[in-house]
Amino acid sequence: MVSFRPRKAGWPTAVVLGSAVFLALFDSTAVATALPAIGRELEITSANLAWVVNAYSLGLGCFVLVGGRIADLIGRRLTLAIGLGLLAAASVSAGTAPVFGVLLASRLVQGVAAALALPAALALTGQLFVEEPMRSRAFAINAVAGSAAGLLGAVAGGTITTLVGWRWIFLGVAAPAVLAVLAAVALIPRDGGGSRRTTLDLLGAALAAVGLAGVLYGLTAAGQEQPLRAWAPVVALGGAFLGLFLLRQVKTIDPLLNLSLLRSSRTLGGSLGIAAHSAAYTAVSVIGSMQMQLTAGATPAQAGLLLSPVLLIVIIASALIGPALRRFGTRLVAGAGLLFSGAALAVPASLCSSAPLWAYGLALATWAVFGGGINHVALTRETIGNAPPDQRGAISGVFETATHIGGALALAVYAGALATGGFSVAYLWAIGFSVTGAILVLLLIPRPSAHRHDTVSGDRFTS
Repeated sequence: MVSFRPRKAGWPTAVVLGSAVFLALFDSTAVATALPAIGRELEITSANLAWVVNAYSLGLGCFVLVGGRIADLIGRRLTLAIGLGLLAAASVSAGTAPVFGVLLASRLVQGVAAALALPAALALTGQLFVEEPMRSRAFAINAVAGSAAGLLGAVAGGTITTLVGWRWIFLGVAAPAVLAVLAAVALIPRDGGGSRRTTLDLLGAALAAVGLAGVLYGLTAAGQEQPLRAWAPVVALGGAFLGLFLLRQVKTIDPLLNLSLLRSSRTLGGSLGIAAHSAAYTAVSVIGSMQMQLTAGATPAQAGLLLSPVLLIVIIASALIGPALRRFGTRLVAGAGLLFSGAALAVPASLCSSAPLWAYGLALATWAVFGGGINHVALTRETIGNAPPDQRGAISGVFETATHIGGALALAVYAGALATGGFSVAYLWAIGFSVTGAILVLLLIPRPSAHRHDTVSGDRFTS
């Protein structure tokens, strides 16, 4: 068990944890609108330029599970401080990078830093905030911070590049990250690592990282210059490494991932639900931006501005959803939110090329209005907030892995859909992901009346 006694926490602590989430995710999308300027200055080809974005996703997606395990091992506050400190250093390195190789390595380290900070922040939220209504509010702040980081990054990246240059997208994160470290040390009580496990499964971590990297690299590369079949061996090799990782987790005495976590219907349902939400979110933020630029002729700045209502709706919905979560339960709210927001994607899918530019922004905003603004809050609250205290770090790692892998895999599917059927087909995939996620959430997550909290019996979660 983690030697940690929760104490009543307030708004300052919630804001610090939300800030950690925001800082870890801001550069994931802010850099996208700056890619042409980066390419011109560092003389990067178009094919290689995409990996300025992908290197971050690989670092985060491959190591977030390790980050959750480290948080359980050495303590959540220490892991959060290390992650934010590493993020500050990597941001300075990226902002001052003289050549492409340095920028690429810095982006990879930024992803690893986020992989440490995110599960630690989520686990701390679950442990520090034990009473309602502050508990729901704290999770809402985290969810708003995560959504705002992605959407605000897309809106602000072009403006920062135009006014002061692309390097300040990275340099602007460094100082706030250092301040967040200081605030975390001052406001968050010290906690210890888990006593039941004393080692980190480094071989398992390596197998998971190589496996996820292979799958993500192959799927991300597919559709850019060559079809998926050209990268199938890379994807298959990555899958083989993931199979070896799972085999090791079964056999090792001190596993990186206790597979009994996945026996919890709450953890499995919540993780699959957030993967579906992330897939739809990717359709709105990435596919929607491309649709406005390629179909309606919007500039990157205009596309970002038209996405800003989505951000505003997400913030408002997340702030107001607390009473509904307490009355109807997170399971029902999350299931309905995924179903209705997925159906709302039929609106941008139906737009014709002659539609006015404002119609695209309005169509994308329907996703947030009809549930997209509440899904993250409800699923985070259900999966991590109701997790056993000594497993919150590990479950946060699983949850964040599902979040980012879900978005990355969906983007690969959308790329193929765009090449063969256009934007409407890509949105149909997003609708399918959302509806499937809603069904899984409603089927897998226990009803509140039948089961209030997951409990641990031996090595198995019981419902």
